[in-house]
Amino acid sequence: MRDIVFGYTYAPQRRVRDALVHMSEAPSSFGSDAEEVRYGYAQLDRIGTVLGGSWVQIARNPWLHAATFDWTTTLYPRAAAFLSHSGLGIESILKLGNGNSYQQQCLAELDTGTAKAVFASTELSTGTNVLDLGTEAHWHREDRTLSLHTPTAGAMKWMPNVAEDAVPKIVIVLARLIVDGNDEGVFPIACRVRGVDGLAQGVEVAALPNSRLSAPMDHAAFIFGDGFRVPTDALLGGSWAQFTPSGEFVCDLDDRGPRFKRASAALQSGRILYTGAAVAAARAAWTLSYRYARQRMIDGTLLADRDQAQRTFISTAAQLVAMSTMVNHARMQYSLRPADAASVALVTAAKPVVTDTAYQALIEVSQLCGAQGVLGENMFGDWAACIHGVQIAEGINNSLRVAVGRAPQLVASGAAAAGMDISRAQIPGLPAYLPWWHELLHVRERAVVDAAAIEVSLGGTAIGADSLAVDAYTVMAERLVADIFAAAVDQLDDPRARAIAENLVAVFVLERVSAAAGWFTATGNLTVARASELSSELAMRYTALIPHLGAIAGSFDIPPLSAPIDHDYLHQWPLRLGWQGRWS
Repeated sequence: MRDIVFGYTYAPQRRVRDALVHMSEAPSSFGSDAEEVRYGYAQLDRIGTVLGGSWVQIARNPWLHAATFDWTTTLYPRAAAFLSHSGLGIESILKLGNGNSYQQQCLAELDTGTAKAVFASTELSTGTNVLDLGTEAHWHREDRTLSLHTPTAGAMKWMPNVAEDAVPKIVIVLARLIVDGNDEGVFPIACRVRGVDGLAQGVEVAALPNSRLSAPMDHAAFIFGDGFRVPTDALLGGSWAQFTPSGEFVCDLDDRGPRFKRASAALQSGRILYTGAAVAAARAAWTLSYRYARQRMIDGTLLADRDQAQRTFISTAAQLVAMSTMVNHARMQYSLRPADAASVALVTAAKPVVTDTAYQALIEVSQLCGAQGVLGENMFGDWAACIHGVQIAEGINNSLRVAVGRAPQLVASGAAAAGMDISRAQIPGLPAYLPWWHELLHVRERAVVDAAAIEVSLGGTAIGADSLAVDAYTVMAERLVADIFAAAVDQLDDPRARAIAENLVAVFVLERVSAAAGWFTATGNLTVARASELSSELAMRYTALIPHLGAIAGSFDIPPLSAPIDHDYLHQWPLRLGWQGRWS
């Protein structure tokens, strides 16, 4: 079962897990937001140290990097909030740099954590559609520098974590490159925004109010006024976008759209790293809830033995294992072909379905814990904040749904490459025979996507182009996840693990079909008899999995946590409240 959850990359996962467990410290200081921020930065430094002391080496190893995101979010969510240091900052320089001395010096500081990296794309008036960014970087031929400028209020950089004045920051700024008055498109530029002596000349920073739906961070807005310049070498254009010795700008790509796609490589890396971390946090929440349920007595019965709790645990486990296989598949495909349109589409498609499912599963299992679920020391709030942050970062989920859902229509019109259409994605290893209920997801996908390609809503509630695209995305993503899950399970050799996993696949697919029973019935794909069979099959699969909840928990491999309810909570709480020994 661990092979399903971790995708045959268990060795680096276990290495990072064990290293972070041995840090043996609280996930949070439980102080003010400002104290939490400083604690998170310090904890990030300690994590880098126990993993070998080199953030660059971590970032260069995709499986070690993924494991670092997963287990930092699971065990130390305060530090996880700042992992853009490696996932977006260092990754940007590694993927897009050309090795010049300026960039190497930046990497050296980031490698040891002397400075922290920040990625600044979003502006006050521009979010996911970064091609519309307003920040400008003007080329000065006479001294070979770039001066950055914030021309309007809407162009101020919005919410990067640069408010903490004690932490030097190297910021990867997405800006519109202006050369001799010509707009060359959006490029990343490595900028030393804050040093040990304070802000760089020409940079103004204003701290934003505290967050309430995401982890504490030193969020800020910042602008470039007069006097902020960086050398030409700060431009991250690799060997394909650079200035010649005579001062001419040359780029292998003619159009601004393709230029940005090439320049946004780190965004895709960060997207899949954070997506996997979100489902890792949800797996931890599931495990914590299950361990608590095995202690908590309600009316003389353990919570874990009550059938409604069991159904919740089984349903959410099926969802989380399914999303884990989606992440593993996307990570593998992206590591093999990072510049391939199909790999980028897969990563983009994975983020909304995985992070939204992870968040909902976390909320469901935390509610089983009642009042314990809302206490900070029991970690659910930290995990929820991390996942919610992922939902709105690296492309807000709704925008990504629209982009993926529109792809079939763009492909049909010849405006996009076929690889961008995930409805065309065939999963290697998918069993030749699929149960009839699984086939229904294929039937629905073909029908809805074909209709959406000609701007028709088939049995949905679309009221325009965006909602039509979201409807298409939903059926595409559910079919894709189901296929990836089934293909992963088909690789298992151990009979017991395979039986458990096959039941989990069945639960995941049957729940998706049941939720859309109205559509299937209205389109003639589900008869009354079949609907009754569907319900009976789902109940049977739930029942079959009850004895295996412990095995599922074991496959998530969550170590003992600092949360009081992960231990003998009737002993832990009196101990923590200073009443130990009061009752014997």
